[in-house]
Amino acid sequence: MKTNCCPICGTVVTESWKIDGPRHVCPYCSAMSYFEDPGEPKATDAELREIYSALENLDFQKALETLSSLKEYFPDDSRLYFLSALAKHRACYTKGAGSNKRIPTLNDLSDLDISLDEDAKQSLSKAESPMVAENYRECFHYLDEKRHEIIKAKDEYSYDVFLSVKVRQVDASGNDVLDSGGNPIQTHDCTLAFELYRFLRDKFPDLRVFFSESSEAKVLMAGNRYENIIYAALHSAKLFLLIAESGENIRWRWVRNEWKRYLFSLEHDRGKGDRRLVVVTSKLNERDLPLELQDNNQFIDASDHFNSANVLEGLVRDLCYKTRRIKAKTFDEAVPQVTLSPQMEKAITKQLKRYGAVASKSLQAALERIEVDLNP
Repeated sequence: MKTNCCPICGTVVTESWKIDGPRHVCPYCSAMSYFEDPGEPKATDAELREIYSALENLDFQKALETLSSLKEYFPDDSRLYFLSALAKHRACYTKGAGSNKRIPTLNDLSDLDISLDEDAKQSLSKAESPMVAENYRECFHYLDEKRHEIIKAKDEYSYDVFLSVKVRQVDASGNDVLDSGGNPIQTHDCTLAFELYRFLRDKFPDLRVFFSESSEAKVLMAGNRYENIIYAALHSAKLFLLIAESGENIRWRWVRNEWKRYLFSLEHDRGKGDRRLVVVTSKLNERDLPLELQDNNQFIDASDHFNSANVLEGLVRDLCYKTRRIKAKTFDEAVPQVTLSPQMEKAITKQLKRYGAVASKSLQAALERIEVDLNP
């Protein structure tokens, strides 16, 4: 049975890849493979594509269930063991930033190197040729090196808050939408993310906030450190803010990759501390979210500036103050003191009752907000 699917990254083979008889070089992952009738039962292209699709969607449990069934029918197909090793370690091939090249990517940190996995060893022993075995070995080696780099980065780069957002508008083909000057147009989500970033940095000067569009993050991620920094930020942040104004933007591949990886880290660190994913939106409700985000996650209504600022401040205090000392600006430092008329105090009290806030810190926050509104 002839196969036409790259056994490494899953891309469909075309005749233009052929270089010498049955040998092919994948232009996406650079793996060289033979594609000819192996003379023994193997999984079909359709079956492989189902697995690769599950991996690309980070649905590793589905991939493992399918692989478990296929290995019973095709116990000598090395590709199934290779893919099982990837799925168990929550790894997959993804397009690199700004490139069509597919590279192995870790979405969670396992306790051991993937090369020590039993399925990884089986894939090497069952490989149809030394060339196929070398393809597998190179992938495992790359992922092991990446795992060690990420572990080191986690110790070096630690964050309190992670901002996740779809940055640029794209067309139906996934290309950036440009303005008249040829520059990419930001999404409204990104504008809101900048506002949140500035609010957090101003209110909590010592708070470590990761936002990929900030000048600080861009300097850190220069060169080939992008994946390491992102991973370290995702797995250290106590608070993950998912900023989205549409279901489409939440499902955008880079955004989806970030919040799914954060959920993986929550699962991995269960019982080790309080961490939380919060959706910040002015247009969505729970029914608009993917199923994975509909349970046990909090909403912040971005259209209600007064209440959203209070909620966000409370979350930062509750989650981030527990593990390190973060000093917020005091009321006197944040805004000048003002003398309020009895009518203004009455209006403030009415506003606080509307939101069910009676604590003195809520009154203080209300005064701050009013003072900012009066003196923009």
